[in-house]
Amino acid sequence: MQALCEACGAPISDERTCQDDFYQMLYWEHEFPALGVVHHLMVISYHLQHPHLYSPQGLNGIQQQLKQFIETDITPEQMRQGMRQAVDSGKRDYAITARPGSYGQYDHPMPWTLHACDVVAGGAENYIQNTHAWAQSIYSVLKQTGELT
Repeated sequence: MQALCEACGAPISDERTCQDDFYQMLYWEHEFPALGVVHHLMVISYHLQHPHLYSPQGLNGIQQQLKQFIETDITPEQMRQGMRQAVDSGKRDYAITARPGSYGQYDHPMPWTLHACDVVAGGAENYIQNTHAWAQSIYSVLKQTGELT
């Protein structure tokens, strides 16, 4: 029986983990800068499927970011401008990343249909298209399960 990632349910092995896939995608973006056009979706998608990396407030924040990216024509630059004050560490009263005893989680296991490994399996030549599909699949699951309002 193949091992599964405890966070997202993707197949993993001793040779390849979800984090390895995340680093592979970062490598492609570095090696082929044009692929960076979906960097924001890749990072959000990975972290939404690994919610323990964020605090509950941070997880809610990236859910709302994904919603804006999917439902509107907002650009990453516009998103950064709009969030600048809200995430300013000198002004906010919560942590974005997980802390002991405060980490993001869902109320029940999520039925993800695509994972980081699927994007990587499609290769760098399909990276942009597959990252969009991955982000859309996560958005759909979050909506269907009531995790995203």
